[in-house]
This record gives sequence, structure tokens and C-alpha cells, in this order.
Amino acid sequence: RASPDEAAVARAQLPGREGAAAAGVKITAEQLSDADNRTLLMFELQDSPAAPRPTVEIDVRHASSDEYESLERELQRTKDDLQSALEASQTTNEELQATNEQLTASNEELQSTNEELHSVNEELYTVNAEHQRKIDELTELTDDMDNLLNSTNIHTIFLDRELAIRRFTPGIGDTFNLIPQDVGRRINDFTHNIQFRGLVYAVRKVLETSEPFEREVADKRGGWYLLRILPYVTRGQVDGAVVTLINITSLKQAESKLAELSEIVEHSDDAIFRQDPDGAVRTWNRGAERLFGIKAAKVLGNHVSMLGLQCGDFGFEQMLGLVIGGQSLDHVEARRLRSRGKVSDLALSISPIRDASGKVIGVSTIARDVTKQKQAEAEVREAVRRRDEFLAMLSHELRNPLAAVLNATDLLSEAGGGGDQAAGGGADVTNEAKGVIEHNVRHVARILDDLLDVSRITNDKIELHREVVDLCPLMIDVVECVQHRVDAKRQELHVQQPAAPVYVEGDVGRLQQMQVNLLVNASKYTGAGGRIDYRVVQEGSEAVIAVSDTGEGIAPELMQRIFEPFVQAEQTLDRSQGGMGLGLTLVSKVAEAHGGAVIVDSDGPKRGSTFSIRLPVTSERPRRQADSRLAEIDGMRLYIVEDNDGVRNMLARTLELKGFCVETAANGREALDAIDAFAPSVAVVDIGLPDLNGYEVAQEIRKRGTHADTLLVALTGYGRQQDRQKALDSGFDIHLVKPLDPNELLRAVAERYAGAPN
Repeated sequence: RASPDEAAVARAQLPGREGAAAAGVKITAEQLSDADNRTLLMFELQDSPAAPRPTVEIDVRHASSDEYESLERELQRTKDDLQSALEASQTTNEELQATNEQLTASNEELQSTNEELHSVNEELYTVNAEHQRKIDELTELTDDMDNLLNSTNIHTIFLDRELAIRRFTPGIGDTFNLIPQDVGRRINDFTHNIQFRGLVYAVRKVLETSEPFEREVADKRGGWYLLRILPYVTRGQVDGAVVTLINITSLKQAESKLAELSEIVEHSDDAIFRQDPDGAVRTWNRGAERLFGIKAAKVLGNHVSMLGLQCGDFGFEQMLGLVIGGQSLDHVEARRLRSRGKVSDLALSISPIRDASGKVIGVSTIARDVTKQKQAEAEVREAVRRRDEFLAMLSHELRNPLAAVLNATDLLSEAGGGGDQAAGGGADVTNEAKGVIEHNVRHVARILDDLLDVSRITNDKIELHREVVDLCPLMIDVVECVQHRVDAKRQELHVQQPAAPVYVEGDVGRLQQMQVNLLVNASKYTGAGGRIDYRVVQEGSEAVIAVSDTGEGIAPELMQRIFEPFVQAEQTLDRSQGGMGLGLTLVSKVAEAHGGAVIVDSDGPKRGSTFSIRLPVTSERPRRQADSRLAEIDGMRLYIVEDNDGVRNMLARTLELKGFCVETAANGREALDAIDAFAPSVAVVDIGLPDLNGYEVAQEIRKRGTHADTLLVALTGYGRQQDRQKALDSGFDIHLVKPLDPNELLRAVAERYAGAPN
């Protein structure tokens, strides 16, 4: 029943041989799993008797011989099997013994292996401890790197070759809108605030070429960053890219401010340059190039002494020594000798340049050309001096006629008291006194007119009433104006008129004024019996008016200043020739206003002089003038509004003698009350009235509408163009300047009423 596929088969309490000590035998059969297909039988004696088993007795006598033989054969086979089993058992026992020996050897080997494993375990424990220490170090290093990246404010993102995110810092997370869960996603799946569309392309370029990429970029909030893309190298191979953003906003702002300051310094009109402590020039702006006339390439690196600066009694190098010692020098006056002996005046500001420790490492110099300023200061000083001379001249020129007027007034007072009759010459004395007064008052009026003319011309306020004028007939009027002066000094006046008319376009009065001034000037500085030549000629496209004399002449040093205001050839204290030194100034300015010029020529003192006015001629011809004769004024009503009693009464008396019917008022309100009843044709109104000013009086008259035809004449001491315009805007028709010349008023009225029906 035993087989390799089943467990061992056992039978216990089998009966043994008679007389055996054991009560029974246990037989166990077990099929061996070997190539011979053998079966192991094991017999075990049992002490306890087995339970009686029913037996079947076989009657041998009845057994046939065949059965007997069969049993005998079976028994023999059993013996053989047992013998084989014994042999096999012996063999198995030997095998078991060998196996036991092998097991013992294996046990010893296992024991040795166990010892080796124990040793390996100890080594692994040591390695594990080392690994744990390395892990702790790596963790600490990672923390250090994280803190380093965060503390340096460098926004960083690590990418692999597929542009997937490996790691990033919080700062760049804000820029790309990243969260920790985005690790592993591609960078081109995200939008960013950087104004640089080629970011992904630049990353791929770095991966391909392994060349770093760097660029300054701005974000949408106005911040500036330095973008750097570097290859991520592992074991010598590019395994990704590192993108960093460094905030440079403050640096850009500083650069912007520095650029602004650099632009200011570079384009400053002042020369700004720096020198080393040894005097070598290190910086040189455009202002320095213009001021010193030296290009930067020629001066940089050279010693500052090449500039030729002199600071008073000290050299510029000595001044630098003081600055290197720590002093700052402001507004230092210096001079620089230029080519051809010219000298430039400079104002210097020199200050030390210090490093962070306070050590002087250089010198900054700011130089400004103040030559023109110095010249202007000199001119101002000269102008002040000339002003003082002018005031002295004005005082002298006014005192003489005023003294004569006062003397004549005293004489008239004496004549009125009868003193002159006792002397036997009453009428002659009175007429003489009146003549003195008239002459000197006109002289003062001419001085004031000249001063006003110079002021107007200097401020470009001169008005020219231009018309085409023939200079030939004008010469007659000019000669009539100066003939009495020439006759008084017994001088010879030779007049040379042109053979044909000479036409110019200009103001008749101003053209006559220029020529009269030249003739008066020639007569003044020519002695008794001297000669004066006056001629007009056309030379090409110019008319030339020349006045020559044999008088005092002009010194060479005075030739350049002769046309300046208040400059006179006479320098004596008694000023016997008189005058304010304005005549030639007026001639020059009026000639320039007509598009011409005045030229002076003299061989020196005592050798006479020649003044030539050159004016452009015109091809036009004079127009016919309307009859400008004064309309009949006998009985014409004229109203005077003047607060000064003396001026008002004298002016009224003079105009009455001219044929006007005159009434007066001392203030504006009185005039407005009486003017409606009087209904004047002409009203002369002073501007500076005590109650209503003249402008308000004119405006009120025009408002009433009943005096639209009344000629309103403004009388004022101010002759500027804005004063004239203000008068016209207020309703006046004519603007006249004090002191009023009655003949000028008559001419104005004549021009207004010329051709009007009687």
C-alpha cells in the first residue's frame, strides 16, 4: 500500500514470535523517492499487548500443495525483500550518517555564515549611520541652499531638458504664478509678468548651445530684472537649465539718475573736469572742450598745468594742493591766457572727491567763463561813471538857462516896478528879457526832446512817418535852421546840392533833424572863421549826406565811442560848447532806423572831421500832398484842462493870441460840468489831474455822444509808445508830450482839419 504519492503506512500490535519479550510489533512501510523505487520497512517492538484480533485459522492439511508452494515463494520473496530492505536500510543508514555529517558540516558553515552575517550587519549598521549622517548633511545643505536662494532675492527656477519644472523659489513663483503642485509641469504652460516674449526660445537655445543667456527685462509693474539662463550640468552633460531673475529696479533708477546727472554734466555750459591727486586730468565734459578749446583726447591723462590757469598770485597747482588737503574753494577768480595774448576770466569751484573712508582720491573742478560778465561789470561801472558825468552835464546845461531865465524874470520884475524907465530903456529891457527867456526855455525843451528821443530810439519805440522825400529841397530848410549859428561865428558854409533829385524813403522831420544835428555839431566844434562843407550826392544805390569842417577834429581813442550817448569831444570843466552829447547818438540811431548808417572820419585833433550819412535811395516818387493849410481858427473853441495854474494860464493866453476862443478848468469834474455848455472843437486835457485822471475824462466825454467831433488832445509828461496807445484807447485823438509847443498843437489841428469845410 505504500507509494511515493501517499504517506507512510503502519500496522501496530502485530503478533511476534513465540517467547518474544515484546507483546507486539509495529511495521511501517514508506516508499523511498529514489531511482530504484525502493520501500523502507521499519519494525518497532511494542511493550503493550495489542488487543486481541480475530484470527482465522487455516487448516494446513487442507491446503493444497500449490498454495503451499505459493506461500513458500511469497515467503522467499519476502525474505529477499527483507534482505534488500536491510541492505537498503544499511545503505540509508550510511547515507543518513553521511547526511548527518553533511548537516554537521553545514551547521558549522551556517555558524560561520552567521558570524559573517553578524559582521556584515555591524558593517551595514555603520554604513546606515554614515548614510543617515549624509542625509542629515544633505538636508542641512538643502536648507542652506533654500535660505541662500531666498535671502539673496534671486528668483530661480530649475528646468529639465523637456522644460519641466524641477524646483523654483517663491519669488519666481509669483512671477510665473506657480504653486508647489506645479513641479513637473512644463514652463511654457504658464503665463508670466516678464515683458520678454522669447523666454522659452532663449531656454531652448541655451539647452542646444550650452551658452549662457543674459538680458535686462522689465515686468508689467514697472520693475526691472537681470534675466540669466544657464545650462544645468550633470556629470559633464547638460541636463536642463537654470533661469534666474535678479531685481535691478533700484540699480536702473540709480542708472537713470546717474544718466540724467551725466547728461547735465556733459551738456553743461560750464567746464567740469576731474583730476587725480597728482594733477592728471581724468574726466573732461563738452563744456570744458568749448571753454578751453581742447578735445578730451588731448587732455585726458595729462597734467592740469597744460590749461594755463592762474588764480591771483597763486598757480592752479597750489590751489589743488589746498583742496587735496580737504578744503573746498568756491567762486575762485582765475585767468587763462589764450592765443594772441587774449585773456579769459574764469570763476572756479574746486572741491575734493572722497572715497567711502573719507580719503581724498581726486579733485572736482567747475569752471565758468565770466569774461563777458566781467566786461559787463566794467561796462556797468563805466555806465555809472558816465551817468554821473551825464547828471553833472545835465545840471550844468540846466543851471545856465535857468539862471538866465531867473535873471530875466528879476529884470522884468524891476521893469514892472519902474526901475527900467528910470534907466531910460523900458521897452528894450522888457523885450531883451523876453528874448532871453524864450531862448533858454527853448534850449531846455530841446534838451528834454533829445533825452526823450534817445530813450525812444534805445528802446525801439521810435515812430517814423515814412514818405518819399527829395533831399535837395530839404537842404534849404536845414540851412535855414543853422544859418544864424554860422553867421554868429562868422563861419563859411559851403553848400553843394546834387544836379538831380535824390529820393529816399523816410520821415521828413527825422531826416532834417539828422542833418541839422551834424551842422550844429560842426559849427560848435569849428572856430570863428572856419569852413563847413555841406553836400548831398547819390553814389550808386545810396544817398550820401556829408558834413565836413575844419574844426577840432577827433582823437583816435574817441573815434569808436563818438556815437555813444553823452560822449563829447570837449572835456573841459567850463563846457563852453554846451550840449548833452546826444546829437550824434540821435543821428546814428535815426540813420539805422532808416536802413542806413553814419561814418566818421578825422585825421586827428585840430585837423577837422567829416560825418557821412548813407541812406538807401528809392525808385518811387513823392505823392501829391493835399493842401494842409490850417483852416480858419479865428473863434475856434478850445478847452484846456490843466491843474497847474501857471501852465494853464500861460497856455490859454498863448492860444488866444493864435486866434482860439479859450476856456479852462483846473480838474476833471469841473471840465465835465462846463464842457457841454461850451461845446469846444478842441479839448486839451492833462492826464495827471487830481480827481479824475485824463483817461477817465476822455472816456466820459466820448460816452456822452454829444462831442463826437471834438478833437481830444492828451497832454502828458510820458512819451512812451504804451502811453500813447493808452491815450488813444481811452478816446483821445492826439497824444502830445509836455512842455506843449503851441506851434506843434497848431500843426496837429491843421492836419486834422485840412480840407474840412469851413
